[in-house]
Amino acid sequence: MSHRRYTKQVLITSISSLLLCCLTFLGTTYAWFTDSVTSGVNTIQAGSLQVDLVNENNESIVGKQAVFHMTDGSTDLIMEPGMTFVSDPMYVANQGNLALMFQIKVDAEEATQTSDGKTLLDVITFTVNGQPLDAYEGVILPAGQSGSTGRSEQLQIEGHMPKTVGNEYQGLTIGRFQITVVAKQYGYESDGFGTDYDQEAQYPGEAGNGTELNRLLKEEGKAKLSKNMEAQRYTDETETYTYLNVENPSVIDLGGHQLTADWLNLSADVTIKNGTLVLGNANAIACSQDGINVTLEDVILISDQGVTLSSDTHETYVFTRVTTDADIKIENKYFTINDGVYNGAIHLINTQLTANGGTYSGQMTIESALATPNTVTIYEGSFLGFDPTQCAVQMPDHTIQTVNLVSPDSTLTTTTTSDGAVWYLVTPSQTITDAQE
Repeated sequence: MSHRRYTKQVLITSISSLLLCCLTFLGTTYAWFTDSVTSGVNTIQAGSLQVDLVNENNESIVGKQAVFHMTDGSTDLIMEPGMTFVSDPMYVANQGNLALMFQIKVDAEEATQTSDGKTLLDVITFTVNGQPLDAYEGVILPAGQSGSTGRSEQLQIEGHMPKTVGNEYQGLTIGRFQITVVAKQYGYESDGFGTDYDQEAQYPGEAGNGTELNRLLKEEGKAKLSKNMEAQRYTDETETYTYLNVENPSVIDLGGHQLTADWLNLSADVTIKNGTLVLGNANAIACSQDGINVTLEDVILISDQGVTLSSDTHETYVFTRVTTDADIKIENKYFTINDGVYNGAIHLINTQLTANGGTYSGQMTIESALATPNTVTIYEGSFLGFDPTQCAVQMPDHTIQTVNLVSPDSTLTTTTTSDGAVWYLVTPSQTITDAQE
């Protein structure tokens, strides 16, 4: 009997254990089978772009005054037309682990100016190793890559004052020269798609598109174009257009490239230089505030619709060495032309114009809303078929009044070319002679 009870107890215990195992199993079958494993991986490091300027002993000269001297060794840089000065030898060093491309720029902390805002830096031509400074570009691989030393070739910068520099530059001074190296990634390192992933890299301060241009002008107040481009594109309910927005005093260096915009929206002073400006709207330069100064310098101005500078405010426009075939209409402005070639007509409405030079192939017409004609004074310029001493001015009552636009301090002469064209030449009565060689 006892044996039978023992057997029964063992059987109950076994069944209970089996049941417990089954319940445990059932409680876990609702989870997916999982596993994990960790493998060793390559170390990932962000590439660094770091550049330095060093001397022959590989010592950094960043923050130190660049040493220039005359070709005879003198460190007294007393320049005259025809003279040249040179820098000590230097090298650009690649201190990072990415291939880089670099350019060199020369500036100065202090420089005195002529009456029209020019400095000696505007007439001194700089070269590096015999190449024009603004055209020189070097490439440096990181040290050890493909046998690279991590340094550029030996560099020597020369500054030359042309023999044609005039007397207006006598006595001007330049303070401390500054040599700046700007660098960007060079398309050498490769990813799975090749080496051209960074080919659109820009130098600091350079813009490759309209968005970048507007950003640089807003944040830094200056920008240089790296290629031909459109201004930033906007779309509203009715149309798409491009415009350049200038909110802070800015300088735009076109860098020899072309900037295309429907118009310029300006709320601060701006200088645009060294390239081609294509404007697609007749009222292409719009100023939103009173007293804005707009300067075009060494600019080719293109506009199929003509260029209208018009508002009730008192902006000042200065054109220096501008070339354009466009008709220019100027209303309620202060306008100065220092030089340039103007093949289109110039129409002045209630505008004060000072002409200090320029070649004009089109007619000049004037409208005045005042009893006294606009103040238009021509000190110098060449006019094809237009006599500036006999300018017809439309008065408020629509009568025509003949006005002499030539300054009393200037002289008018005429010349006839071989093709029969008559040119009226306005020159200062007392001309400034060029500096002697």
